[in-house]
Amino acid sequence: MKKRVLALLMLATTCVATSVHADDCVDYGMYVSGFAGGNMSHEHGHGIQFNPGIAGGAALGYKFENNIRVEGEVAVRRNKIRHIDIHANTYSAMGNVYYDFENDSDFTPYIGAGAGYAKTEASMKIGHTNISGSKNGFAYQGIGGVSYKIADKTHLGLEYRYFIAHKQQHNHTVALSLKRYF
Repeated sequence: MKKRVLALLMLATTCVATSVHADDCVDYGMYVSGFAGGNMSHEHGHGIQFNPGIAGGAALGYKFENNIRVEGEVAVRRNKIRHIDIHANTYSAMGNVYYDFENDSDFTPYIGAGAGYAKTEASMKIGHTNISGSKNGFAYQGIGGVSYKIADKTHLGLEYRYFIAHKQQHNHTVALSLKRYF
């Protein structure tokens, strides 16, 4: 506990010291980020249910001084259809826009939305035969979460993503995220 308090005091002293410009302690500009977590998927209107799966992605973005962030993201979501040995992978490339609700704490709530392209590949093995198919098209998502500043220019977050691909495939993702500013 003493080490943590000492580290926080050192950071505060660095930010207040006259030799350091105040903007050096503000996180904006270029960043890289990633997320990983659990994913629940279902086909809207078809009643196809999937077992819980996983999702993960990476992004390169830029945060403006007005708390708006823009980024390009690539991600994958993996699920298996319940009661059948069919595996589905959804790959996506998205453009996202966020708004960070800055405050006086190290916690930053945020909301975001994205649009892009997704390709879903499904495969099933019967005996020695593989059967596969794919579907691709427009995708969009809504994002909400909160991040915590764990170190200078580094944030750890918890977020929820509601991702829709091909109008019918709905995904609910709860993930941890990590963001690092340059």
